[in-house]
Amino acid sequence: MSQRETADTIEFTKEFVTRFIEDEVLKGQGEVEGDTPLIEWGILDSLSVARLGGRLEKEFGVVILGDTSLGEKFRTVDAICAFVTEMRSAR
Repeated sequence: MSQRETADTIEFTKEFVTRFIEDEVLKGQGEVEGDTPLIEWGILDSLSVARLGGRLEKEFGVVILGDTSLGEKFRTVDAICAFVTEMRSAR
């Protein structure tokens, strides 16, 4: 994957994750930034992590839900984007 493709993928992933959290989790009642502590602030719980993981698997063709350290990888939008990019690069 070229640097441009990687940058485009990261930006698309960030938009996808942000939209999911704001629309599906916060129900339009809040906004998140790339560095918002999602789990620490209680925005994401185990159910929403599973739902988001499933959507990421479908959208990006990666396997996420078998990973045991999702809490760390889902701590912020930026961390989720880095994780998805890493998983896509490993394919």
